[in-house]
Amino acid sequence: MFDSPVLNVVIGLTLIYLLYSLLASLLGELLSTTFNLRSLLLRVALERMLNDGYYARRDKWRNRWSAIVNAVRWFFLFPNSDFKNSLAGRFYEHPSIKYLAKAERRSPFAETRPSYLTDVYFVSTFIRMLIEMGMGNTDDEKIASALKLNTLHMQPRTAKNVTGIYQEAKGDTAAFKEGLRRWYNETMDRANGWYKRKMQFLLLLIGLLLSILFNVDTIRITKLLARDPDARSEMVKMSIAIANDTTIENVITDKDSLRRAAILDSGYAHVQRDIEDAGLLLGLGWNFDQLSSPIEYKVVHKKTPKLSDGLLELDAAAKSVRVADSMHRASEERNCWAVKTLLPEIKQTDRQILDIKMAALQGSIKDTSKVKELRGKKDTLLKLLDARKEMLANDSLEFAALGYIICNTFKDLRLLGFLLTALMISLGAPFWFDLLKKLVSLRGAGVRPEPSDNEVLVKKVLPDANAPAVVVAAEVTPLFATVQDEFVWKYRASLLALPSVRAVFTFYDNDGNCKVQVNVTEAAAEQEVRDLLTKLGINPVPGWLLVKVTGIPRSNAPLHAVGNFNNMAFAHGSLSCILKDSTNEDRFVLSCWHVLKGDTDFDALFIRHPLVVNNTNTIIADLEVGGILNTLDYGLARCRPNMPVITNDWLIEKLELSTPFKHRLVETDDIKKHITLRYFDVETQAAANGIIYAVCPEVQVDYRDKSRMVQDVIVLQQGLNTVLPISQPGNSGALLFDAKNDAIGMIIAGDENYTYAIKLSNFFNLHKEKSFA
Repeated sequence: MFDSPVLNVVIGLTLIYLLYSLLASLLGELLSTTFNLRSLLLRVALERMLNDGYYARRDKWRNRWSAIVNAVRWFFLFPNSDFKNSLAGRFYEHPSIKYLAKAERRSPFAETRPSYLTDVYFVSTFIRMLIEMGMGNTDDEKIASALKLNTLHMQPRTAKNVTGIYQEAKGDTAAFKEGLRRWYNETMDRANGWYKRKMQFLLLLIGLLLSILFNVDTIRITKLLARDPDARSEMVKMSIAIANDTTIENVITDKDSLRRAAILDSGYAHVQRDIEDAGLLLGLGWNFDQLSSPIEYKVVHKKTPKLSDGLLELDAAAKSVRVADSMHRASEERNCWAVKTLLPEIKQTDRQILDIKMAALQGSIKDTSKVKELRGKKDTLLKLLDARKEMLANDSLEFAALGYIICNTFKDLRLLGFLLTALMISLGAPFWFDLLKKLVSLRGAGVRPEPSDNEVLVKKVLPDANAPAVVVAAEVTPLFATVQDEFVWKYRASLLALPSVRAVFTFYDNDGNCKVQVNVTEAAAEQEVRDLLTKLGINPVPGWLLVKVTGIPRSNAPLHAVGNFNNMAFAHGSLSCILKDSTNEDRFVLSCWHVLKGDTDFDALFIRHPLVVNNTNTIIADLEVGGILNTLDYGLARCRPNMPVITNDWLIEKLELSTPFKHRLVETDDIKKHITLRYFDVETQAAANGIIYAVCPEVQVDYRDKSRMVQDVIVLQQGLNTVLPISQPGNSGALLFDAKNDAIGMIIAGDENYTYAIKLSNFFNLHKEKSFA
C-alpha cells in the first residue's frame, strides 16, 4: 500500500474535480439538448459546404456596431438574415429534409431543423435538387445541365468544388454520389470537432459558475487537505467508494443515448449527494448562516462592587459593539454598497473598552469617568447599529447573498482558485474518473477488477433483468415530431406503390390532432390499403389513420379555350401574374407549364410558342422556359418588347390587393390553423375562397400526356367541414393569396375533394432574379 499525504491530497482534489465535472456535464448536456447544439452545428457545417463558408461576409463589417452584432450571431450560431434564400436554406426546405425536423419552434432559441443527417440523405437530396432544376430526358442529362448552367445558383467556390467532384466522376452518377458522400463525411468529421470544442468551452463557463456559487476554491481546498488528516482520510474513503460505483461509471461511459437518458435522473441525484458529502467534509459553500454570530464576553472577577457594576455595563456594551461589528460585517459583505466608515470606529471603541476592562481588573484605575464617556459613545454606536439593522432587514436575502459572493470572489487569491477549478472541470468527467481509478489503484486500495471473459459471456447470454431496455436500430432513422410523421416517412412509398393510392400525408383535424390521410381513387382501394398495412405488421389500423376516396387528381386543363388568354394550339388555364427581371426589367407571363406549353408533350424541350390574348388575337409573349420538375409545374413567357407594358393591375383590382404584393413561405401554423386563401376564378370572374387543409410530400396527378408525381404540394378545400375542391377546370395557374395579401401558391390540379397547388417559394428559389411587376 502506497499511502502518502501528498497522494491523498491529490486523490481528494481529483474527487472534487470529478464530482463537479459530472455536475457540469449533466448541465451541459441539458443546455445542449435545450438549445439543440448539434442541430445548430449541422446547419453551420452545411453552410460551410453549400454557401461558400459560414459567415463569409464577416470580413466586410462596415462599423463597430455591425461587428458586434455579427460577432454575437456567430458566437450563438444564429443563421444569417438571408439564410432561407441561400442554397443551404433551400436544401433545408426540400421536402426530404424539411419533414425530418420538429413541427414548430417553441422558443426563440429552439431549433426546428434535424440534429443528424446521414450521408445517404444528403447525397440523395442534393442529387434530387439537381435533377429538379435540370433539363433533359434522363436524370444524368438533368444533373449535367444543372451543373453546367448552375441552376441551383451555387456560390463560386461551392460551384467549383461540386463541379470538380462531377468532373472527377467523369459524368458517372454513381461515382458522383460517392464523391459527394466523401465530401459530406469529411465535413461531418470536422463538425464533430467543432461540437467537442463548443462543449469544452461550455463546460469551462459552467465550471467557473459552479466553482463560484459553491465556493470550490482549489487553493483553499489544497491547504485544508494538507493540514487536516481527518479530512484527507474521509476524502480517500469517498474516492474508493466512487471509483467502484457502477452508477457513476454508467453516467460517464455509457454511449447509448436511450440507456443514458434512463440513468441520468438517478445519476444526477447520486452526484448531488456525493457533492453534499464532500462539501460537509471540506466546508465548501459560503455559510451565510454563520456570518453574524456574536462573540461572548464575561467578567472574570470583581475588584469592588461599584467598579464591578460599571464593568458589567461596559461588558454589555462590549457585547453590543461586538454584535454591531459582526452584523456590520455581514451587511458589508452581503451588500457591496454598505457604508464602510463605521467599521474602524467600532473596532477602535471596542479596543478602548477592552483596555479599560483590563486596567480596572488589574486595579490601575480608581474612577469610572472613562466609563461615562464611553457610555455616550455606546449610545451613538447603538443608534447606528439600529439603522444598519434596518438596512439589512430591508435587503433581499437572495440579492444580499449574491452581493456577498461577488465581493468575496475578488478577495485574496479566491478568483485564481476558482479559475483553476473551472479549468480542471472543463477537462471532463471521463478524464477525472480514469485518473481517480488509477490513483486509488496506486494507493493500494484497489478498484473493481474488469470482468473476465466468462463473466462477459454470461452477461451477453443472460442480460440483467433490471437494466433499462436498449433498442438496437438496424439503421439510423431521423427524429420525428409525431408518430404520424414517422408513419408517413416509413410507409408512404409502400402505399404509393398501390395503383389506386394517389397521396399519403399528415393533417390536423379541427381539434388540432395530427392524423394521417391516404387518398385513393375508388372505394375498393380502401381494403387494399388495410390489407397492405396488415402485411407490413400494422394491425389493427391506428385510429388516427384515414383512408379517403377522392377520385383521380387531374390537371385543371380543359380542352376548350377558357381563361384570360389562350395560345395558338390549346387553352389550358389562367394567367397567374406578370413578373419582372431584376437584371434587365424584362417582363414575363407566369402560369403552369401545362397551361403555356401549347401541346401535350410536356417532357419535350420547349419550342417558342407565341401566346395571344382572348378575343383580340394579338401576340403578347413567347414561351421561354419552364417544365414539370418534381416540386414545380410552371412556365415563363417573355413579353414582346413592342407591346404596351403589362402590369398586375387587373389582379390587384379583382382581389383588392395591396401594391406591391409579395410572396412568402408556407408555415406550420398555416397548416395547423387552416388559414383562408383566395384567388381569382376566371370562370365566374370573381374571387373564390378556400382553406389550407394540409401540405403533402407528393401527389400523383394525371396530366394529359401521363401520370406524374408532384412533390411538396399544398392541399386545399372549401372549408373545415366542406370537403370540396376550391377550383374547377380552367383555374390552373391562378395565384393563391392569404389574408395579408401575400402570395403563397399556384393552382395546378384538383380531384373530387381537393385542389392542389405548388408553393411559390419553390419557384422563387429557382428564379431569384424574378419578382412581381
